[in-house]
Amino acid sequence: MTSMTRASLVVFIATVTFMSWPPAVDACNCRVDCVMGTWGEWSACSCLGKRYRERVITTQAACGGTACGALTEWDNTCVAVCPPPPSPPPPPLQPLPPPPAELPSPPAELPPPPAEFPPPPVEPSPPPIPPSKKSMPSQSSGDVSHSSWAPVGAALATSLSLLAALFPG
Repeated sequence: MTSMTRASLVVFIATVTFMSWPPAVDACNCRVDCVMGTWGEWSACSCLGKRYRERVITTQAACGGTACGALTEWDNTCVAVCPPPPSPPPPPLQPLPPPPAELPSPPAELPPPPAEFPPPPVEPSPPPIPPSKKSMPSQSSGDVSHSSWAPVGAALATSLSLLAALFPG
């Protein structure tokens, strides 16, 4: 057998083999509809009153089956509390007007106080201390009630009563 005959024989056998095989089975002889998963939870409501939810495809449509629907569903009826829009910026500052050429003079005399606040009563001053009693009490005497300090104590008591009248409470 020559090489040409051998090659012809291989081609002939291959042709007969491929021609005798049954036709290929059509993969689309069975219709497959799309199958989708369940919807997920709704998203938070946006300030525009919109929310959405999603789902996934579990089986793709094939061989003329029903196509898949939307993967996202929108709802425009939700109500959200949204922050107010930002306020516009304040207007630019304007320069102050110039001061008057001459400022007014202060009043020459203050007005009298209102009548509802009369001046506090003035108590008479204690009598002057005679020169003989102005000396300090002796240290040997322990009793100071009859000493020369008694008028000072009376003046102090008078001053305290005046302060109490001026500043009650």
